[in-house]
Amino acid sequence: MEYIIGVILVIIVIIIVALLYRKKLYDSVDEYEVWKVDIMNRNIPVELARFKDEKNHGDIKILIDELKIKWEFILNNSMADVEEMLYDVEKLLDNFRFNSAKKVMQEIDRILLETEKELAGMMEEIETYSSMDERIKKEENTVRSKLNQIRKYLSQNRYQFDLAEIRFEVELDEIEEQLNQYVEESQKGNYKHAKDIIDVAKASLGNLQEEIDEFPELYQKCKIELPDQLVNITNGLNEMKEEGYRIEHLNYFEEINKYQSQLLECVTQLEKKGTEGIEKIIVEIEEHVTDMLDQLENEALAKSFVESKLPAYETTLQSFQQSFEETTLDIEETKKLYFIEESEIELFMNIDKKTSNMVDSLNFILEKSKEKKYDYVTIRKEIEALFNQLDELKDENETLKERIGNIRKDEINAKEEINQMITRVFQTYRLIKNSNLPGVPNYIWTLMEEAKEKSEAVIDILEEKPLDINQVHKSLEEAKVSVNHAIENTETMIEQAELTEQVIQYANRYRSSYPVLAANLVESERLFHSGEYELSLEKAANAVEEVEPGALRRIEKLQAISV
Repeated sequence: MEYIIGVILVIIVIIIVALLYRKKLYDSVDEYEVWKVDIMNRNIPVELARFKDEKNHGDIKILIDELKIKWEFILNNSMADVEEMLYDVEKLLDNFRFNSAKKVMQEIDRILLETEKELAGMMEEIETYSSMDERIKKEENTVRSKLNQIRKYLSQNRYQFDLAEIRFEVELDEIEEQLNQYVEESQKGNYKHAKDIIDVAKASLGNLQEEIDEFPELYQKCKIELPDQLVNITNGLNEMKEEGYRIEHLNYFEEINKYQSQLLECVTQLEKKGTEGIEKIIVEIEEHVTDMLDQLENEALAKSFVESKLPAYETTLQSFQQSFEETTLDIEETKKLYFIEESEIELFMNIDKKTSNMVDSLNFILEKSKEKKYDYVTIRKEIEALFNQLDELKDENETLKERIGNIRKDEINAKEEINQMITRVFQTYRLIKNSNLPGVPNYIWTLMEEAKEKSEAVIDILEEKPLDINQVHKSLEEAKVSVNHAIENTETMIEQAELTEQVIQYANRYRSSYPVLAANLVESERLFHSGEYELSLEKAANAVEEVEPGALRRIEKLQAISV
């Protein structure tokens, strides 16, 4: 029983929901009905009646006819379809066919929205054409005012335009005729054609204004400024030619004639045709004129440079030749006394060759300066290059002189150094003699003898003619190593002997108490008297260290203090 009641309640709820939903859709249908009626009641016929009968021709007549057709189609077709679909929706809702009803309502919504959009376009066209007279008058006044301003400007400044004023006036007349056609076509209602005419007229007027603005400057340059500059350059060229400048190779007279012809053509074009392409020609000519003036100025500066620097270079080169001759004599004298390295000889020959080439170059430039086929700019560059080469050559010559001078310095230094080494060797012999040692090890005498021989070898090489300074350096280095080695070993030997005496004297205090130490001291004394000082020191030091560790270090400190 409860189950049946529950089912009945569900059914009742479903029926209530369905009825409520249907009521909502019925409301939407009512809204669409109101929307449809509102569209059908629009005042399109009233808006179309705003156009007077006298304007009902041309584009206006076409517009009115098109709008009437569109309005009749909306009433008789679109709205009729909507009316029929609304009826279908009501029937579907009565039968609770909600999905089908919603699809039809979506189509109704689409038709009504498109109709609204079409009506908005129609109203916009009506508004546009209804205010056309006012817009046409405003457009006409704007263009005519601009046209009159240009006429007035031409009249007040006709001296700037010369013969071109006639061309400009003709173009203004053509634009004014276009403006009159625009008004005429507008009065006939041919607004689209009229718009095309006024667009062309405005574009022509804008182009004409732009041309008039730029014309005076272009005309001034083509007719007066640039021709005057070319005449001045021609006069300057003639003067420079009379003064001996080399300008024939520049072919400027031919270029000037070409530019003068171009400028005459530009003047004719400006007066009869227009300004198109003129600015490009002017810029090109101005750039070439600037280049010509720069080159002529460079030629004038180069002539002054050549006339002042060529004699100066000739004098400087002669002075260098004298300096190099002194270097040559110096080398010849040096070769008698010294062996000169191949690198120095090669440097000398290179300087000699370059000097000869520079003399030839100078003679060639002197010949060039007498002939008119060579411009001064070219000659100047060659002279500047020769000055740079001469500076490099001077540096090379100084380097060579310094190298030759160093050979003599090296000989003097070598003699002084070998004399100092010989003195040190004799002082070392005297040191050995004064040390009163019981004997001198054979290796010391061998080292001393070797040092003496190496030193004498240097002296022998220094007496050779021509002297090979590289061999001197090599032999001197060998002698230096040998002398230092001999002296160091001799000094070490004497120090060992003195230290050995100190150690033996120190160890004597333990001789009576330590028989082993006494025996080692006897052996150390034997070695000492035999000249074996290193072994003697080792024997005595080991003996005393066994009795008194650290004794050797204390003895060495005492010896260092006493020294």
